[in-house]
Amino acid sequence: MKIKIWNAFASNNSGSYTIVGSFAKNEIAEEVAAELLLMAQAHSKWLEAAEAQGDFSNSSESPIERFSKKHGLENFGEAINDDFWPQYSDDITPKIFAIENKVVIHHEYTVSMPRLFGHYFYKRGGRVDNEINHAHHPIVALFELHVPWQEKQKENVNVKERAQRIIEALNAVDGPFAKFSSNAHYSPGWRSGEGFGEADLTVGAIFDDLVNGFAAVKNIASSNGMKTHLKVFEALNEADPLAFLRPPSPALSRGLRRVRLDGAGPTPKDVVKVIESLKRTTYENARKMLDAAPVELFYDLTPESAELIAEELRKARASVSVTER
Repeated sequence: MKIKIWNAFASNNSGSYTIVGSFAKNEIAEEVAAELLLMAQAHSKWLEAAEAQGDFSNSSESPIERFSKKHGLENFGEAINDDFWPQYSDDITPKIFAIENKVVIHHEYTVSMPRLFGHYFYKRGGRVDNEINHAHHPIVALFELHVPWQEKQKENVNVKERAQRIIEALNAVDGPFAKFSSNAHYSPGWRSGEGFGEADLTVGAIFDDLVNGFAAVKNIASSNGMKTHLKVFEALNEADPLAFLRPPSPALSRGLRRVRLDGAGPTPKDVVKVIESLKRTTYENARKMLDAAPVELFYDLTPESAELIAEELRKARASVSVTER
């Protein structure tokens, strides 16, 4: 008698989904975001109810189907199939919001999202700036900030002072970089621009909370008389996606810090686990970093963030140094 034993692992390879559209006016973007959010909230509730009943085929017409027909987009109303809507999160409704003339739609964990979103952008006279479907790496946001040219004609406008105030506010102890971004591996970066066609200030960051993070940057820029142009892209590898914004300029008034791992101490396995968590990398990569000590693990951090990270490493009994940039 022959016995065969199979050992297999199932996995769901869901990633994040992000689409950004632009419109001729801020008001149109706000309307589109509000309309799509209402539809998405209703559709998520409909899906949850259908799943609870265990029957999608006999359910009433879904909100996304009704929305598609209403706006003449009948061919793009997918989402009965689970692959077109989040299903493994506590909140299956995508985040949908406007930033000036842009509409951002994002969910952190889904196979895909319906084509309807992009087609509705065009239906409303907008366009799709970019779509990042099934991303498995962090989503990087670039904010190109500028003072309107009409403002620049005034004698008392000091663009550099405005840029400095914005950087100080973004990096404040209770500012958006501290509140909405925990990815120290990819610390925020920024650069002032003076060349032709350059933004007055370009800021790059990875936010855990896109809605509040993006809105905070826009609000701080607006309160200092700057407009915001948003771009997003996926950080496709472990390399620093914001290297082109380093060293940050203008300099933060209280300075930036580096965190250097000098040695493992008596519990190297614990240190590796901390590095793995902080750097959001694999155990093997974290082990290599430890073996390379002394090694600079983090840079361009605020003093507060640097000390918090150093404390985590010291709890694992590692030898750590915090130095100025």
